[in-house]
Amino acid sequence: MLRCPKCRCPMERHEAVGHYGAKFTLFQCPECSGIWVDSKLVAAITRESALEVEADVEFEEISTEPREGAAFCPRCEINLMEQTGGGMPKGLRIDYCSGCHGFWFDKGELMIYKSYLEKKRQKFSKSEEEKRRRKKRLDRARRAGEVEVALFEGEHSGMDVARGLISILRFLG
Repeated sequence: MLRCPKCRCPMERHEAVGHYGAKFTLFQCPECSGIWVDSKLVAAITRESALEVEADVEFEEISTEPREGAAFCPRCEINLMEQTGGGMPKGLRIDYCSGCHGFWFDKGELMIYKSYLEKKRQKFSKSEEEKRRRKKRLDRARRAGEVEVALFEGEHSGMDVARGLISILRFLG
């Protein structure tokens, strides 16, 4: 039985669905609504699962204040370390165990953390897609440029000229 790092009361097991339908177990405190996630599962949690587990959380209930007193890992019983900054939303404080590498999310923090990661993933995807589009345009421009140069060198049929002009217009359009 795992005990809440804050309240020390027994936590309840909750089944959650991760990426590609994988199922795993989270532990939630019935008193403070905090959530314990084992190290290998934190990446598997989807934003939707986090929202589902924390569906009853009101925005006003989420605190970004440093915790008072020690919080102990429910697995190792060693003091949890507060993680801030680097790769996390500004103001978010997540507790981390240096022994088993599990994470403690106070009420609402898991939802905030997973939403933040989803936004970062979407931004990265958009950036990658834009790079692919630019490369395609550059490739088309190079091909169109080669056609354009070929149009003005030597003799060409009307069909060659038309094809070249069409490829230039497609590039520009």
